[in-house]
Amino acid sequence: MKVEKKLNAILVSFLVSILLALFKFYLYSRTNSIAILSDALESIVNIVASSFATISIFLATKPPDETHPYGHGKLEFFSAGLEGGLIILASYWIIKSGLERLAHPTFLTGLDLGLLGQGVVVSVTFLLGGWLIRTGRQTGSIALEADGKHVITDGLTSIGVIIGFFLVKLTGEVRIDGLLACLIGANVVVMGVKLVWSAVKGLLQARDPRLIEEISSLLKRHRSLVLIDIHELRAWKAGNETYIDFHLILPAQLPLGEAHRQARRLSRLLKNRFGPNAHVLIQLDPCEEAYCQTCKENLEALRKSAHSFNLQWQKEDLTKAKEPL
Repeated sequence: MKVEKKLNAILVSFLVSILLALFKFYLYSRTNSIAILSDALESIVNIVASSFATISIFLATKPPDETHPYGHGKLEFFSAGLEGGLIILASYWIIKSGLERLAHPTFLTGLDLGLLGQGVVVSVTFLLGGWLIRTGRQTGSIALEADGKHVITDGLTSIGVIIGFFLVKLTGEVRIDGLLACLIGANVVVMGVKLVWSAVKGLLQARDPRLIEEISSLLKRHRSLVLIDIHELRAWKAGNETYIDFHLILPAQLPLGEAHRQARRLSRLLKNRFGPNAHVLIQLDPCEEAYCQTCKENLEALRKSAHSFNLQWQKEDLTKAKEPL
């Protein structure tokens, strides 16, 4: 279901981006505005990026195989990085064109049509971008979320064009059009760098605070007396796959069968929450003095008191390393 939702979303993005780009080129032909042309070129980049995102989402949904035992989910990070790189590349041409228009100002025509047309573009763009971001978060797709953020940036650019047209109408100063194109280019650079950085963090399996918080809350809600502690919680996502691992500390005298039953219980909880593509690895550790860092008293006596058991598991504690001495 999530896979189909991802593919449908990116297809809608691709088709709408084509229509918006064609409409912007039409507006450029009627207004001679370099700012609108810059906006249209940004949309062309969005179309190319959506194409790559479609391919990456399709390939990222392929299940693990002998050659790729950890799946193909990281392809989405490559897609987001490529989209950011294309945005940065487009910004060079946009800024260059803006500087040329500043040096050689050109009379603008059809300002009213430009204002009305850009208003339509802004409305459609923000609706599409917001929907893509929500869908990306619901399906865990960084490629969809990146595409949605790019579309939102495109909408902000169009708002800038509208403001610029108002200023040109009020002042009659056509150099504002070139200046606006330069500002659009600078904004595009910032967005491109952010997308590239998010892709790099994904490829390096950087910590995802939202994911860690969600897992920590789930573990806290299902804590039982036999679970002494959890530490070194790590988690990351790649496409449809979610990888979770942590150390579970249990009483040293607990029978092996019961210890594995507790681990399986937690594993099922996590798989029920994150879906069948969640991979959970739990290392069982026996309770030792080095692990009991909350109190120096006898552990059994400590855990029998209501106050001690009500100590909350915070994500900061669950992610710490607590190796035995």
